[in-house]
Amino acid sequence: MKLLKPVKLIFAGLLIVTTMVALLHPGRFAVPYSGSYFKDRSKIEEDMKSIKRISENLNEEIILTDLLCHKNTRSKEAIIIPYRNRSRNLQILIRYLAYYFKDSLPQILVIEQHGDNPFNRGKLFNVGYTEIAGGLLDEVDCLILHDVDLLPVGVNTYSCTINHPTHISSSIDKFRYNLPYPSMTGGVLAVHVDDYLELNGFSNLFTGWGGEDDDLYNRMKYHNMELERRSPDEGMFATLSHPAQNPDPHRFDKLRKMDKNSGLSDLSYLTLNIYKNSCYTHIIVDIG
Repeated sequence: MKLLKPVKLIFAGLLIVTTMVALLHPGRFAVPYSGSYFKDRSKIEEDMKSIKRISENLNEEIILTDLLCHKNTRSKEAIIIPYRNRSRNLQILIRYLAYYFKDSLPQILVIEQHGDNPFNRGKLFNVGYTEIAGGLLDEVDCLILHDVDLLPVGVNTYSCTINHPTHISSSIDKFRYNLPYPSMTGGVLAVHVDDYLELNGFSNLFTGWGGEDDDLYNRMKYHNMELERRSPDEGMFATLSHPAQNPDPHRFDKLRKMDKNSGLSDLSYLTLNIYKNSCYTHIIVDIG
């Protein structure tokens, strides 16, 4: 009888832990893409097959993609992709975007961080804006801030509304198509160029994984910009696998301080190389 009480306590503890994990898991209210939540199931399934085909036949897809890119009429949207050491992810993304958008492919700008310092995603987006503002691409009024590991599926539009930054990737497979937290802006975000300038871009202070998107959300609130979010059936994305990044250990302190002066206004970098082809422009920069 004396052993029974500790056993009961252990089981009770396990039950509490299991319940907490279930409640806190980002996919607790998830709906699978084949459910009624997602309307165009045939388009989703077609896109999933295309992702598989491109991933498995990457070299063969390059020639077809170049032909698609040559046919495209350049739009006033520009996709900015911060990048380093993820060549396969990048090549799959570029080829897939050409397939997905066909005759309406936005301009694409890849910003590659040179060197071994911790990755600074926010600063690379700031470099992308600065290069676009300087005339590197054709006329652009809408920035699509795009992670290299996310692929749009189903019905999805890359577009901006002034004074209303739009979270496009609202429904990601790795979160079981559920939004992890209400203020999330990471993944794929559309921002009008005027709004990006008003926000002073991203903070340059966040390195490694995490924090820069939440800081940008705080900037939106400070400037009274309302974040719009695509509905789940219009914001669905598949994820490419990649090694995990080390988190910024000081990200929560930086978020609390919210240094609004860090961003476009104090940006410094050195351009090392610029490459252009029919599909995208690729810049390699030293950001310190």
